[in-house]
Amino acid sequence: MRVGIDISFIIKDRVGVDQYIYNLLRGLANVDSDNLYYLYSNRAVPEEFFCIGGNFKVVIHKSKILPRIMWVQFVLPGLLKRDGIELLHAPCYMAPSRARCPKVITFHDMASWLFPEKFRLIHRIVYSWFVPSFAKNADRIIAVSESTKKDLVRLFGMPEDKITVVYEGTNELFKPAKDAGLLERIREKYGLPEKYILYVGILEPRKNISALIRAYGLMKDSREVEHKLVIVGNKGWMCDEIFKTVQSLRLEDEVIFTGYIADKELPLVYNSAELFVYPSTYEGFGLPPLEAMACGVPVITSNISSLPEVTGDAAILINPDNADELSAAMAKVISSSSLRESMINKGFERVKMFSWKKAAEETLEVYKDILAGN
Repeated sequence: MRVGIDISFIIKDRVGVDQYIYNLLRGLANVDSDNLYYLYSNRAVPEEFFCIGGNFKVVIHKSKILPRIMWVQFVLPGLLKRDGIELLHAPCYMAPSRARCPKVITFHDMASWLFPEKFRLIHRIVYSWFVPSFAKNADRIIAVSESTKKDLVRLFGMPEDKITVVYEGTNELFKPAKDAGLLERIREKYGLPEKYILYVGILEPRKNISALIRAYGLMKDSREVEHKLVIVGNKGWMCDEIFKTVQSLRLEDEVIFTGYIADKELPLVYNSAELFVYPSTYEGFGLPPLEAMACGVPVITSNISSLPEVTGDAAILINPDNADELSAAMAKVISSSSLRESMINKGFERVKMFSWKKAAEETLEVYKDILAGN
């Protein structure tokens, strides 16, 4: 079969949904050498997309005038027809209504509908006005967690049998590192201290980073703590409050912002941390906690949305709105080597449940099921 995959969402720095797209494609290349995959974009894509596999072809059709949603709706259908595409996978919410082939759409979370006030106006317009109709027009929806599936059913009225849950996985780069010299060079490059607590993810409101900083400040005020707080990730929208929180608590010397760190170095940053904290107020899946576990780092995360589903009993789950609870949990973990060891071992076992190979196999089954008329 000929499968079209819209990769027009991809940007230079692979974060969030970009990671899903790239790793799923690599997984498909590993499990499927028979079918042909056409990867469509309206702009240049990173070089690694051109060498995913011999049965993968990148199709660039640039448009300097049309925004992405218009390109998807009015240009992509013609490309699909021209190339004889039998099924289209839209891995980021939007699929062309005019495409004549069956369509699969991946939904990563429902944050735009649950927390519209935390998004820009243009984002709210697109996601509230257009995306629900794209979903209803799709032949199948892939949800990245049971939590996201439940949100789709509740918010869109989607029938459950139209939604298939396919979990994400961890990239094989995320694993324990044994090269002490390499770890030291990474610490020097990014100005990382000997001991630190880590957060990884984009800097935006629902990630709850200000609450993490406040909890860290409470811990510093109540006991002697050597650990600094390292925050890795690009600035997102409405992130000014994060930096204001650091200033108001006078933690400028204790909180380190590194900016974006690419996958080739990020596992080393995980490996050097003594604790990973992810107090997000909502996640459709939540990949960073799994990445931390794969690198042998104990995890504290939120007890809501998909995060308990993903981390199971391998993480300490806290109320993300309770700074005292988070502060106490951090202090407990960094002060107990036996607790950290137990959490690390549980994390290694938990990560075995998730892989991009498994995600690719299950996604391929969705394709085959649709084309078989099921």
